[in-house]
Amino acid sequence: MNHEELLRESRRILDEGGVETPAFITPVPGTFPLNCDIDNDVAVVTFLTSAPEKNVHYSEEYVFERIRGTWEYLGGGSASMGLPPPVRRTREELNGLHMRLTGHGLTRRRRHSLFPARRWISTAELQLSDEVAGLRLDDRPVRVPRHGIVSVVWPTLHPATATALAADGRTLASLTLEPRIWTPTPD
Repeated sequence: MNHEELLRESRRILDEGGVETPAFITPVPGTFPLNCDIDNDVAVVTFLTSAPEKNVHYSEEYVFERIRGTWEYLGGGSASMGLPPPVRRTREELNGLHMRLTGHGLTRRRRHSLFPARRWISTAELQLSDEVAGLRLDDRPVRVPRHGIVSVVWPTLHPATATALAADGRTLASLTLEPRIWTPTPD
């Protein structure tokens, strides 16, 4: 899919309120929607592009802000993925972790805010072990797709806490997600 097709698909997913992605046994070539997370007026949609025959797998995120009832594209980014997704991994395959941070982003809002921390939209991508049945971002439940790769969004520069939950509701792990602000370094 090209950029315009991915934007159209993202808006369709946002209008429908999410995406149901299949769980793969092995990586499949192509571009697929991986995840969608909406927090009031901000959202992130993540796609996977996979070429298993070339051992190339990367995620691409699209960040949106709802302005006057319409999802406006603000930007995003892409990153190579270490393990071939979207196959769900065991805790042992994730170096003993229930949850691993695989990427993060920061996007400036279009609408002006009097509060500096609310001028930004923070995102993070997490890979969850097969033992994780649920996820909370601060107090908000986040949908966990069967493949275990989750993108989350929150509407400030303040850190957020991701909490991985077992099927019985018990906490398996917590991770503080700190937005990263890139500043130029002097020469």
